[in-house]
Amino acid sequence: MTVLLFLFTYMSMVGQPNLKSDLDRLVPELITKAGIPGISLAVIRDDEISYQSAFGVKNVESKAAVDQETIFEAASLTKPVFAYAVCRLVDAGILDLDTPLEHYWSYPDLQPPHLKTKITARMVLTHSTGLPNWRRPRNSEELPINFEPGDRFSYSGEGFVYLSKVVAHLTKMPTHEWVRQMVFEPLGMLHSSLIWTDKLGANSAVPHNKAGETSNKYKPKQANAAASLHTTASDYATFLLALLEGKNLAPTTHRMMLSTQQKVDPKCSQCRSPNSNPSFKEVSWGLGIGLEHTDQDYIWHWGDNGSFKSYVCVSLKSGTGLVYFANSSNGLAIRNQLVEAVLPGVHPAHDWVKYKQIKSKKPTGE
Repeated sequence: MTVLLFLFTYMSMVGQPNLKSDLDRLVPELITKAGIPGISLAVIRDDEISYQSAFGVKNVESKAAVDQETIFEAASLTKPVFAYAVCRLVDAGILDLDTPLEHYWSYPDLQPPHLKTKITARMVLTHSTGLPNWRRPRNSEELPINFEPGDRFSYSGEGFVYLSKVVAHLTKMPTHEWVRQMVFEPLGMLHSSLIWTDKLGANSAVPHNKAGETSNKYKPKQANAAASLHTTASDYATFLLALLEGKNLAPTTHRMMLSTQQKVDPKCSQCRSPNSNPSFKEVSWGLGIGLEHTDQDYIWHWGDNGSFKSYVCVSLKSGTGLVYFANSSNGLAIRNQLVEAVLPGVHPAHDWVKYKQIKSKKPTGE
């Protein structure tokens, strides 16, 4: 019985033959070649975390090793978590996806006034508000709406900040506390927070620039619904499993999250002009998360906080997928090879959100 249990446990750790040993060999090679100090990686398969490991160091100066509970900045992987929490509010009847947000709370920063009355929660979650990614300058008191809300996709962190202000008004709670109650607590994500805490800091990765030098650590005192999640690969994989299952979501809401709600332009992610190719179908957006459509459908998203990078991709057909976090500006240079190792095939999101990749090792004999 003990031998059988061991074999079952071992087999559950591999998403395909030799995946565990392949990743244990591949990841150290990739991070060394890319100049990435540390990485945390989790793979899900068969409704569980089937592989989890940490490589490298939290800090090149202290040489402290990354472990499976090391905290990383999730960057824009915050957005799917926030979207999931918003969908729980929708199911509770507190927020309607298609009621203008102005109905709930008026945001004085938005200009022009006649367009701000048209923005809805669905538009925020599908990046079709017309808002820029971030206002410029960042301390500006005006936030421009660049096109008719709902007209086209244009990636916007500001939209998520706006929606979080509406939610804070409706729930009478700060965003970090509300998300803790809606997501982290019910899912058992014990190492996740939208604000900085000393507890997180005790085992936190340090950011590194392209040259491998340490840089200043982002320690948010207020939540940013678009970018401030601090978490572990294991916690985020737990969230992905809940998202795939539709845990704590109504079936209709769950289907909307993971199905096309907004087409994207193949030539841009932050778009001012009309869609150059409305027939483009390989990449689209659900509620708060990207979708890929090839021979099968995937959910995906990337994170980029400068010196922290992250990526997630999961097959909706098989439930197999990965999430990884890196404490380096070079962190997405290994995206394609890591995704290929777990989910071999065509991934059009790689061409849509371009990051320079390290060169693949040529097979022996070439």
